[in-house]
Amino acid sequence: MELSFQEKSIFGTLLGLLLVAIYFFVNVAEIAGSPVATDAGALMGLCIVVVLASIVFQVAYHVIIAILDRRDMPDGKPPFDERDARIDSRASKLAYLVLSIGAVVALGHLVVGDAVVPERAASFAQSNSMTAVILMATLLLAEMVKCVTQLWYYRHGI
Repeated sequence: MELSFQEKSIFGTLLGLLLVAIYFFVNVAEIAGSPVATDAGALMGLCIVVVLASIVFQVAYHVIIAILDRRDMPDGKPPFDERDARIDSRASKLAYLVLSIGAVVALGHLVVGDAVVPERAASFAQSNSMTAVILMATLLLAEMVKCVTQLWYYRHGI
């Protein structure tokens, strides 16, 4: 099965997101289990590392596939047509829905946490750091949903 440049790009993006998500959640579990569970500095550092690692992976991966697929791109750019735009649009709509739901969950966590537990730093699950984890998880999940949806449309038609 020969994959188009767009499909290879999406697979690489999905792979990068999965690796970054695994790294993120393993480290979040360590932070949550530490005696200072609400250490915002450690979580902020982790978020920065995750974002930078994702960027570096994506750039490196796309440079590699662009070099390997150079012969399929006579003008130096991958082909992009109305079908690609329609697939991207539909996948983005679904990803936006996931992102919206995650944002509402994060806001609910803040509101309910303040109402139920006035001492927010009682545990990691009730801290503002957990809200950051919910938001990061939502961003990762929304992008993964977009990638999977795009792959589905490329393989099964739109």
